[in-house]
This record gives sequence, C-alpha cells and structure tokens, in this order.
Amino acid sequence: MRNLWTLTRRELGAFFLSPLAYVIIFLFLFFQGYAFKTWLHAGQQMGGVEGIDVGQVLGGFLGGGFVWWFLMLLPPVLTFRSLAAEKSSGRIEMLFTAPVTDIEVVLAKFLGALIFYSILWLSTGVYVLYVINAGAEPDWGVVTTGYLGIILFGAMLIAINLFFSSVTSNVVVALILSLFFNIGVVFAPALIDFLTSNAAVKNIAEYIQVVDHLEKDFSNGIVDTRHIIYYGSSILLGLFLTLRTVEIRKWR
Repeated sequence: MRNLWTLTRRELGAFFLSPLAYVIIFLFLFFQGYAFKTWLHAGQQMGGVEGIDVGQVLGGFLGGGFVWWFLMLLPPVLTFRSLAAEKSSGRIEMLFTAPVTDIEVVLAKFLGALIFYSILWLSTGVYVLYVINAGAEPDWGVVTTGYLGIILFGAMLIAINLFFSSVTSNVVVALILSLFFNIGVVFAPALIDFLTSNAAVKNIAEYIQVVDHLEKDFSNGIVDTRHIIYYGSSILLGLFLTLRTVEIRKWR
C-alpha cells in the first residue's frame, strides 16, 4: 500500500509538472464556464436566479453542453503517455526493476489520472456555490449523482484507455486508439439501437448507452445499480487487460 501511494503521488505530480496539464485546466474551465453561463442564462429567462429550476440548470450542465466532449477527450489525453511513453523512453525497464509489483504500477497510473480528472470536474463545484450565493437552493441529489456519473464514466474510460497505452510504445497510436474507442462508446450504442429491430440487441444497446445513463439518470438524481455494475465491471476489465499486457511484455 505504501508503494502504491508513493507511485500514485509520483503520477499525480507528473501531471502538475507538465505544461500540457495547465493548458488542459485552462481549456476545461473556460468551456465549462461558458456552458454553465449558457444554462444559467436560459434559466434566468424563465424567472431570474431565485425563480429558476436549479435542478434543471445543474442537471443540464452536468449532462449536456460541453460535457460529452470532455468526457471523450480528457481520458485519452491523461493516459496516452502513461505506459507508451515509459516504454519508448526505456524508463519502463527501470520501473519494473524497482521493488514494486506490476499491479501497483498499473493502479498508480490509473489512480493518478483518475484523481487529476476528478479534481478538474469537482472544481466546477464553484458553479453550485454561485447559485447558492444567488439565493437558489440546488437539488443535492442531482448534484451528487451528476458528479458520480461523470467520475464513474471517466474512470471506465481511463482504465480502458490505459490498456491502449500499454499495447504500444507509440504515444500517437495510443491516443488515436483511445479516441476512436471513446467516440464509439458514446455513439455506437445509439446507432445500433437505431439500425436494428431485434429486441435482445436493443436491450443490450440500451444497457451500454452511456449518454442515457448520464442525461436521463445520473443528471436527474437517479442511481441505477445496473449502471454501477456496468461501470465497475468495465473498470476492472480495463485494469485486468492492462495488467496482463504489462506482464506479457515484461517477460518477453
């Protein structure tokens, strides 16, 4: 556990030492601020800050706008260098000869990216404080489940994108593979549901339809245990595949 914490701090520190991290932070806060302003302006047109449906504003902010772009783009940007760059630079050999286990290395990579990702999203809590300061009372159920859905979805993509970073030593290939996968996760289920009339296939597409998970459930204060199981099992699968890839390449 001590090794895991040390490695995780190393990974997290590497993010904040990189100029890319501050570009990501700036762009994220800029576009999220614009998205919140747009939702708030729409609510104010219907009765002022005190009269708006704060749950609708925050639900829309956490389940629409620029959210999907950042959900698809952030995990690849945070993970594409994680293992691919280590291998291309030769640092991976030094890492695996250190007194740490393979699973500690993989978990540290995952946790470092997830913590940075979570800090980014939780920083938008200032918008919740804004509506409170303006005299409105937010629906804490909507706020809590909205952030829960975003973090679970991000954790799933981070785990799987980490796997793509483990299968190549080329950071560009890792980034492209992750982006294609993330776009597919968001849009493919809806396309499958539209193209097929088979009830069983439609049920599967509905179950893995992450857009509906966030827009219809999490951003409206609803927590469906089926979604929790879906994200949890996907995270474990991504980490397992990454670990197996690392073990195989280590002993070649």
